[in-house]
Parts: sequence; structure tokens; C-alpha cells
Amino acid sequence: MKTAWILISNSEYAQIFLLKNKQLTLLHELEHQESKQKVLELVSDHEGRGQSFGWNQQYPLNQGEEIKVHEREKFVSELFHFCKQHFDAHQFEKLIIFAAPKTLGDIRRIFEPILAHCSSQEIDKELPSYWTIHEKAKYLSNFLDIPLERPKKNP
Repeated sequence: MKTAWILISNSEYAQIFLLKNKQLTLLHELEHQESKQKVLELVSDHEGRGQSFGWNQQYPLNQGEEIKVHEREKFVSELFHFCKQHFDAHQFEKLIIFAAPKTLGDIRRIFEPILAHCSSQEIDKELPSYWTIHEKAKYLSNFLDIPLERPKKNP
């Protein structure tokens, strides 16, 4: 069996697991605090005042969406650089991605240099961030039809 990494992600957090010899190990966790913030917190320079709109004016809806998209893409780029560094060091040969649909679209586009050179599997499914590592391992085991040993954290 090839050494595989499992990437679980949405716009706010990501976890990367190593799948080797039917053992699942949590390798890395990332959080993107900006994606958790409200749009007003991201575009405001003073409380109650937008950067370029003045007092008591609302932001156009599409500006808020553009900011959220930009933050999601920035986070996926961080993930890409982390994975690319380890892929170039031959630490995994297969990448299995579980991601929220919009995040998966960004991953497909930004991760193209990696995905073009390794086998991959993509699942547009957002796993709940509140699940424990053991709950995620159980789900992954059932979904991927792989009997896994009990997962562990990387020492």
C-alpha cells in the first residue's frame, strides 16, 4: 500500500493524517482565524466604519463574499505549501481529500502541481470539526473500506 495522506479541510481548519500500514496518525493541524471572523471584522478599520465607505453605510454583499473567498484561497495556499514541501520530500504518494465543496474547488485548482504527480481521491464532504480524532478515524475507515488500527497523535 502506498503511503497516503488524508487531508480534511474547510475554510477554517485542516487536519492532515498519515495512513500507513492501516494506521492513522494525525500529522498536522492548521486553523485559519480570519475565516472564522465576520466580514465586518475583516473590512473595517475602526469599529462601525468601513475602510472606504464612511459612517453608517453598508458594504455591498459581493464585497463580503469576495473577502471570504480571498481568505479561503489564502488558507488553501498555506495548505498547499505545507503539502508541497512534504510531497517533494517523498513523504506521501497518495492524497485523499475530504473537503467542503467550495474549499475542494480551491484545492483542485491550487494543488494542481501536486495532484498532477500523485494518485489522489477527492470527496466533497465536510467532516464536522468537533469530531474527535477517533470519530474521524472511524468514519474514514468505513468510508474508505480500510480496517484501521486505533489512531494516534504524532509524538
